[in-house]
Amino acid sequence: IEYRMGGTFERLDQWMKEYAVDERSAVDWIRESIGMHHMPLDPGYILRTESTYPACLAVTAAGLQDRRKAERYLRRLMEGFMVEGRTGTPAEFAQRAQQVGLDGGKVTRDMGSKNVTDAFVADRRGCDHQVAEPDAFLDGAGGANPDERPGPDRGELLHGDGC
Repeated sequence: IEYRMGGTFERLDQWMKEYAVDERSAVDWIRESIGMHHMPLDPGYILRTESTYPACLAVTAAGLQDRRKAERYLRRLMEGFMVEGRTGTPAEFAQRAQQVGLDGGKVTRDMGSKNVTDAFVADRRGCDHQVAEPDAFLDGAGGANPDERPGPDRGELLHGDGC
């Protein structure tokens, strides 16, 4: 599995305008996604998130330290923001990095570095050209699950901003 940090939006207000959603319909959209993906999360998290880019930069910085730990870090951030209702502050980024064995101070320092920002830009470009193959959706046993193949809604999510 190759993770790319595409980010969902640089600015929440621009994203809401682009997708013609208000606060209520944005939360409804997240609720619909919860139903599709069976992911327990707080649908209001989206409204607490000014930008998804800082978290993407943090994960990219973590990946420069240790790729495997960065994967666990991504999960911890998602749990923190989407389930626990945390916000993406430098202290939160550092604390979650330390929880998975990364140098949290280095993650927050490196987030603005040229190496990290260049890698994030490259990931975003890669997301623009990413194509999901139907057989890439695997069930828990490791086989292709035809029920999980993208339909119009899933395809839009896969090929959209979220990468």
